[in-house]
Order: sequence, then structure tokens, then C-alpha cells
Amino acid sequence: MKQFASIFSVLIACGAAHAGQVFDGSGTGTGQSENEIIVLGEGHVVMHSVGMYEPLTTTDPNSPMSGLPGKCFGSIEIKGMSASGTGHCVFAREDSVAVVTDWQVTGMEANGALSGQWSVIAASGDAAGLAGGGSFSNLTNRETGQMENTITGALTMP
Repeated sequence: MKQFASIFSVLIACGAAHAGQVFDGSGTGTGQSENEIIVLGEGHVVMHSVGMYEPLTTTDPNSPMSGLPGKCFGSIEIKGMSASGTGHCVFAREDSVAVVTDWQVTGMEANGALSGQWSVIAASGDAAGLAGGGSFSNLTNRETGQMENTITGALTMP
């Protein structure tokens, strides 16, 4: 936690490198999830979800989120083929940028992928002032924990 706080302290002092620009917020996040599943009944579970992302691969290589590794956490309720839940993600590099997003799971696709919306709630360093959001579809291999998150959206700098 101390390291996380010092990352934000250092990054707040940095200026925005992409002022006035609009970026394609689409891309792919891959990584490993560690989900704790609590069975509530037949086809009804609550999941404590934690995912560690490799550096993001974005459609726009100039996006402030391009190449950022991250950690996401939250809780999700799954009942049959419906799903809902909320959480946050922190994408950060020690040298230049930190972006915090929130996410809301609003459904489950036929292949088991969780889908929903995301938005930027805070950013610092080179990404200070970043705003935007979009949608996602996150498919996790339940046996290995390997995940792939397909992200769409738009980002803007003031």
C-alpha cells in the first residue's frame, strides 16, 4: 500500500503529455484471475474477483492506457445466465501514469463471458484529467484462471 501511495504522490506532479486529444479506448487485456466463488444455491453464486493484467494492448498505441499493467477487484453475483456486480481497476506504471477505472457487470454472454461498462474515475501523471469509458467482455477459463478482456470505448484528455 505504501508503494501504491508513493506512486500516486510522484505521478501527481507530472504534466499531461496528451492535452486536448481523443483516443480510441479499445484494446485487449490478458492476465490471470483468482476468483473466490461462494455457492448460494443451484446456479447461484457470488464471486470475489481479483485479476492481474499484463500491460494492456490498445488499438491506439498513443493512448495514455497503452502498455499499462493493472489489477482489478470487485464482486459479482451470477444467477443462472444473468450477472451483475461492480469493482475497480488500477492501471499504473511507476514512471509516468496511473489510471483508476470502475466497472459494472451487466450481463453474461452465451459463451460465459461477463459483459458490462467501464469508466475512468481518476488519473494522474501523464494521464491527469483523462476521462472516458466504454464496454467490455471478459472471458475467463475457469480451470486455469487465464482471462481475456475485450475492451471498447473512447478516452479524452482536457
